[in-house]
Amino acid sequence: MSNIHKSGAVIFAKHPKRLAAFYEAVAGMTVTHSGADVIVLETEGQQLVVHPIPARIARGIKLTVPPTRRAQAAVKLVFAVKSIAAARSAAPAVGGELNPPQRMFEARGFRACDGHDPEGNVIQFREPAGAAPRKTARHSSGAGVDEATVRELALALPEVIDSSTARGLAFKARGKLMACKAVNRSAEPQTLMMVVGAAERDRLMATLPQVCYLRPHYQAHECVLVRLKRVDRKTLQELFSLAHAFVTAKAPRRRKVGSVFRYL
Repeated sequence: MSNIHKSGAVIFAKHPKRLAAFYEAVAGMTVTHSGADVIVLETEGQQLVVHPIPARIARGIKLTVPPTRRAQAAVKLVFAVKSIAAARSAAPAVGGELNPPQRMFEARGFRACDGHDPEGNVIQFREPAGAAPRKTARHSSGAGVDEATVRELALALPEVIDSSTARGLAFKARGKLMACKAVNRSAEPQTLMMVVGAAERDRLMATLPQVCYLRPHYQAHECVLVRLKRVDRKTLQELFSLAHAFVTAKAPRRRKVGSVFRYL
């Protein structure tokens, strides 16, 4: 194990060896120490420490196949990789998954893609944006999107079905309404109602006032109204990702279990 002080993270895992194999294959890390109580993986500037969850606590944790993404976690680990495409290709064989290419985004000189490891921990991979940025599809200029684009973006998300009727577009994820045409007469024409949660709604209306709004009829619902005439493709894609994460997140379990943090 290296004695060099590095920034990093500690993960408690039900299956430490499987988790370590994922980060070794997908994040390009190297195992520098492997023992019964800890596995250490490193890159030149980063260290990841994997500890086993104590057996009495691990018995109360159920992992699904494929893993259920822990979308409501307060922390997201970020890993720099040479190629997100290579990481996406390697992930399924070691129990994880990265979002499809159309859900990637760019910011401040890097390209990023979220995903999850074999135990459902939400992670992000980043690569340099490079000299040739990704081509953007039509409607990215802010001139609005059409119904075909709305349907395309919605159905690109996992477990989403088209529930549209004669009244308008509608999409469900895991049986729960994620987005639909706003049909109440108080809504503006060409408005999409998206279920994102009350807290996220307030943030969106503050940061995207020309795109997101609300009417009293919808106040009691955890949704935001989106002007399809004003939203661009990339922003709508991000809004769909927020709505999907909100409606597919499982309610927290009520059964009390011991905290793993006492073992740090």
